Amino acid sequence: MSDLRTRWRRLLAGLLAGACALASSPVAAATWAYSDVPPGSYGAAAIADLSQRGIMRGVGNGMFMPSRPMTRAQMAALLSRAEGWPQDGIGPAFRDVASGDWYFGAVEAAASHEAMGGLGGGRFDPNGTETQADAVVSVVRVLGLQHVAADDAPAGGGWASGAYAVGSDLGLIPQPSDPGGALTRAAAAILVDAMLHVSPAQLRQVGGADAAYVGITPAGEVNAGATIQMHAYAHDSTGYIVPADFRWSVAGGTITAGGLLTAGTSGDVTVTAHVPGGPSATVALAIHTPVALAFAPLSTLVSAGTAQTVTVDVVGEQGGIDPADSGRSIRLTAGGGTWTATDQQGQARFTIQLPPGTSDLTATAAGLAAASQSVTATASTYALVLSAPQARLQAGQREPLAASVVDGNGNVVPGTFAIAIRADGGDTVALAPARITGASADAGTLQAPNPGQVTITASVAGGAVAAGTLTVQVVPAGTLTVTVPSQVTAGGTGTVTVSGDVPDGTRLTVTPTDPDGNHPPSYTATFHGGSASIRMRPTLAGAWHLRALAAGDLGTATLDVVPGPATQVVVHPLPTSILLPGQRSRLYVAEGDAYGNPISAPVHARLTLAGAGALSRGGVVDLSGPGVAAAYHAASSPGTATVTVTVAGLPPAAVRLRTVPDEAAVAAGKGMWLIFPDWRTEGTAAIIRAARAAGVTHIYLEVATSSDGFYGARALDSLLWRAHDAGIAVISWVYAALWQPAQDISMTRAVAAYTGPLGGAADGLAADIEENMAPATVGAYAAMARQALGSRPLVGVTYPPQQMPDYPYAALAPYVTVWAPMDYWHTTERDFTYHAVYTWVAASLAGIDAAAGTSAIPFDVIAQTFDWFADSGTGIFSPTPDEVEAAMAAAAAGGAEGVSFYRWTTATPQEWAVAVANPAP
Repeated sequence: MSDLRTRWRRLLAGLLAGACALASSPVAAATWAYSDVPPGSYGAAAIADLSQRGIMRGVGNGMFMPSRPMTRAQMAALLSRAEGWPQDGIGPAFRDVASGDWYFGAVEAAASHEAMGGLGGGRFDPNGTETQADAVVSVVRVLGLQHVAADDAPAGGGWASGAYAVGSDLGLIPQPSDPGGALTRAAAAILVDAMLHVSPAQLRQVGGADAAYVGITPAGEVNAGATIQMHAYAHDSTGYIVPADFRWSVAGGTITAGGLLTAGTSGDVTVTAHVPGGPSATVALAIHTPVALAFAPLSTLVSAGTAQTVTVDVVGEQGGIDPADSGRSIRLTAGGGTWTATDQQGQARFTIQLPPGTSDLTATAAGLAAASQSVTATASTYALVLSAPQARLQAGQREPLAASVVDGNGNVVPGTFAIAIRADGGDTVALAPARITGASADAGTLQAPNPGQVTITASVAGGAVAAGTLTVQVVPAGTLTVTVPSQVTAGGTGTVTVSGDVPDGTRLTVTPTDPDGNHPPSYTATFHGGSASIRMRPTLAGAWHLRALAAGDLGTATLDVVPGPATQVVVHPLPTSILLPGQRSRLYVAEGDAYGNPISAPVHARLTLAGAGALSRGGVVDLSGPGVAAAYHAASSPGTATVTVTVAGLPPAAVRLRTVPDEAAVAAGKGMWLIFPDWRTEGTAAIIRAARAAGVTHIYLEVATSSDGFYGARALDSLLWRAHDAGIAVISWVYAALWQPAQDISMTRAVAAYTGPLGGAADGLAADIEENMAPATVGAYAAMARQALGSRPLVGVTYPPQQMPDYPYAALAPYVTVWAPMDYWHTTERDFTYHAVYTWVAASLAGIDAAAGTSAIPFDVIAQTFDWFADSGTGIFSPTPDEVEAAMAAAAAGGAEGVSFYRWTTATPQEWAVAVANPAP
């Protein structure tokens, strides 16, 4: 493993090349003879060395003042010069360090490289005395050994005891040592000079002594005779990477002392990395020999002139995909056109269009057997037909399915068709084949564990064949009786009793559907004596439909929930409270109970407007019941307005409406990202509370993916009006893989057009494009999304260019309103400094502008608030508060209009506190 200090220098130098200059330059050699530092005195050699290097200076008049105490600012300057850190002002803000202070650049450099920190309350105390313990801790941090120090801290030792242990091992500690005493200039010289003379071998020796386990990459597969660089990482007992030496050994190939592996010709190659005197690890890589190309399952009938995705596999000796093959140039010819692509893990994807008629597709690559496939492109329409022996089956029964393709006259069309098949309602289709060959084929087996109607949908790639559906009625094995109260008041408790002929101990599941069609968490109980009971406390008024299941037996009932007494005025802006200049929002008004349920009663209300804009109806408004009382017309310029609604006997209610200058401003400020399970687990009320407390202006909610379709309507139904009541925008988030562009376009159009039961609509759409990034496909998809959204923004969720330089920014640029780069930096099990995070985000913004060919598109930077290595998203490698602050600062300095956090539910309290405390760009 390379020297940690060298790695840091190379990273930062690469990001900041040409942008920064060192704050000090070497002084002449003649200036380091001091009258108060005679040869052989304490620190003389170190003082001479640092003076000659231009790192430490005298105080004037030929004096050095070796006994004078160091201040914290002086120590920051000394470390900054010693390490060559750029004095670029990047670093956390301290209220007692101003930009005009001589030490400003040095303090920011030392803090941004995590060598020195503040003292709390936003203070650095630059003129405070630097203690010996402070200095030793800082030097250990500069060397990248802070986790080794934590491991080596003796039980009951002081806060710096671990650093002293590491410092002693490296010979850094000046003698005599007084940890709590002031650090003199001579002692500082000795410490820093010793730090500069620590060799990479010493770092690896000290770190290796704390190695608890070893990780090796890569693992998996390697091609016969290929040469690849193996990497080994030593981890301490908490999981952090520490420097260490490694001894390599191999079976089935050869490997150099530096880990350069040359694989053998067959079988497996087994590589071992061993820390001398410490742990070791072994990985086995299967050796593959690529021999040919083959087409992945491909329909022989496609739609003429429609974009098609063709996948070409690199096949090994055993006939399967060679996952060790990446970067190979593959050429595809078809229909008079030629395309090239490089494979990743044995597969290359092409997006092509074929003219009418039959085309011969040929894939070629140097050294591999070619692949050929005939495909017919047609303007005709064909259909996929699904069938089953019976349209009704009992819960738990297995039903075989068949599929065939027919023309417009119902005649079966023979051929080869790649199909995808799925079933709604949590039921499963097993054994689905990859293709239909001939007139028809077994399309798998439907296994329906629960009663109800099941819709099976099958689709054929290529666009020439319409999807087929089949509806099967799954009947219960037995009947349950569900008894509910005649009526429950919102917020009250109702007992639901279920009885039936089922054995004791059988698990009962009661699934509720609320009046809005949402599905809150199910209730469970266990049968005893033929019955089981659950208790519900619904707060939403209306008809709740209950579905009780136990061992395939089914029972249903409807629970009537009525509003409680009027306690508040309900006001909802529809479709949204976030408007462009001149747009209109309708104001829904009602009397409501404690849970916001509208009460069916006449409303006599007074509406008043404060701020810009206009109301279509002001003063007193009489409604026969809940409904639209007036329309608010946004002003011609940005601003806010408040509409207050007063009803006699109830507290007044107010709604805040925001007029933003343009589409992009919808994603300005602070944002939070939610996947669908976040909404389901946390609930709308908790989400809105957290968003308001943090000053969040917009929420991204995942509602659709290529694999699952548009599934998030019920979350939008719940979130939209509550977020808009709070003046918070909601942006629908769609994950479009784009391997089946037509399906993704249909899904995205449905999301863009969706409105909730009250008439609320999302304020924009975030298109997350991470898989098929063929520029033509991405551009066509983005153009469609842009058209479907009208005046609402399209947010382009992208990789940062440092991770994916070939990302199709230019293809997206004509259509996206806002860039939202996933600037996730904490992807290795080590610490990341403020400076490293800041420069990572800054490089991302600059790189996207350059690749897109425009700097006119604003940014909503996605900052990382999750642990890359923990399944839960929270762990020891969650970014630190300083890292989050650095990302926010870089976003602001780079001109971003927004910064958002992925994810809110995985953010640590400390991370979220930083997100709340720091201003939005």
